[in-house]
Amino acid sequence: MSVVLRRFRGAKQNWKQDVALSPDTTKPFVQKLLCLIGLKYYRFELHLDMDWAVIAPGIFSLEIHDEQSGRTFHFRAAPDALGLFGGPIARTFFVFTEPSVQVVRIELHALDRHAIQRLTAKGQSALCPDPVCILGEYPDTARDNGFALFSALQNIPQTMKSFYIIDERNADNLDTGINNVLAWGSEAHIAACLDASVCAFTHHRHYVYPAILSHIAKDRYDRTQTVFLQHGVMAMKGGTVLNHYHRKRVDYDAVIVSSPREKTVFVKHFGYAAPSVHVTGLSRLDRLYNQASDRQIVKNQILVAPTWRPGLDRMSPDQIETDPYTLQWSLAIQDMKNNGLHPILIGHQILRDHVTSLENSAAESRTSKRFQETLLQSCALVTDYSSVAWDALYIGRPAFLFQFDRERVKFSQNAFITEQNLPGPVDDNAKSLVARLISAAANDWTFDAWPQREAAFQFIDAGNTERTIKLITRMAHSGAGDTRPL
Repeated sequence: MSVVLRRFRGAKQNWKQDVALSPDTTKPFVQKLLCLIGLKYYRFELHLDMDWAVIAPGIFSLEIHDEQSGRTFHFRAAPDALGLFGGPIARTFFVFTEPSVQVVRIELHALDRHAIQRLTAKGQSALCPDPVCILGEYPDTARDNGFALFSALQNIPQTMKSFYIIDERNADNLDTGINNVLAWGSEAHIAACLDASVCAFTHHRHYVYPAILSHIAKDRYDRTQTVFLQHGVMAMKGGTVLNHYHRKRVDYDAVIVSSPREKTVFVKHFGYAAPSVHVTGLSRLDRLYNQASDRQIVKNQILVAPTWRPGLDRMSPDQIETDPYTLQWSLAIQDMKNNGLHPILIGHQILRDHVTSLENSAAESRTSKRFQETLLQSCALVTDYSSVAWDALYIGRPAFLFQFDRERVKFSQNAFITEQNLPGPVDDNAKSLVARLISAAANDWTFDAWPQREAAFQFIDAGNTERTIKLITRMAHSGAGDTRPL
């Protein structure tokens, strides 16, 4: 057995260390109960002998890997723990169990003992008189609803201060320390969070508003209102997503959705009260809407955007290259090229360092940062289960779904919508998919998914950001608990 330490969304930054597991004999009753459902209870201690000072601040996960079976296991930690490292480079770690995904996380911050003391004193002092909003997405990106919202806030007169949180070394080359962009894990980041009235994010709270704040100033941590901006339309999601975002685990103060149908999903399946779910629209779609009418479309250009599958990022290169996911997508992309189409691949960020054969099959490969630009130029989008299919519908681009592994992803059990409400036609093999694309090209890529678009979006305009800002501003000015409908 070994313990693997992984930097969150850092595919090449993993560390492994052997560990010995022993059944816990101090709780025989618990052991018997767990055996009835096929589980065992182990206790172990782990000493991570690493030079933390040379590791950049960020979020890390801990997993147990069984080399014999190839299986990976998550575990829970003892009570939350805070630790300080000495030396010339300041580092503080915080260990906790992430409530949404129920895995052990280690936050590594660029803080020394004196910084912790200053932040603790700040948490005990009077609140900032001006409302403050903290925004972010994944710790390494600035390309989604969070950054679209932040950019708009910087360009309009506001009585509310706003800050964007991102890793100092990030995938989008966004400079930190200027223009209200703060480096994740810095003293300025934690200080801004202590002042925050509202924290708005696209994925999970701790990617923006770290768990260490619950240790430094628990009352501030509990007081700051949370707004889940979402990454995209939830209609084709489910399963683990449902568990990760259910109110019993995260209980966000406000949720942003794109339609009454999406609101019903959050009320019925995620356990939120209707007044907490707001149909304002997704901020990143404003730019698409504004640019769709005057963007030149490239003949026969297809944007291919496969999403990831759980576990692929933990496979060896050889395992990935022979996985059905890689084989099927490579075949489909190659078939598109053979039939006169021009497929441009934008793979999921998690897989960019893993699936090179898909890049070799495509006519061109681009980064996720260029997704909107490429979609605007393309005749159509091909994806599988990704919410970006709805982005295509928002601007009237046809979407095609290549779903060859529905059983693997348990799509039928997980989707929140029926087959007829999917954003595009479904194919389960490369041959039928490419035949459908060729037929669509012959018909000049006619868009006919109007009913699906109407069901997914209450507003088809460039006002999503304005409506969301109105809600967040009111929450920031009026204090905790004010999430009344707009």
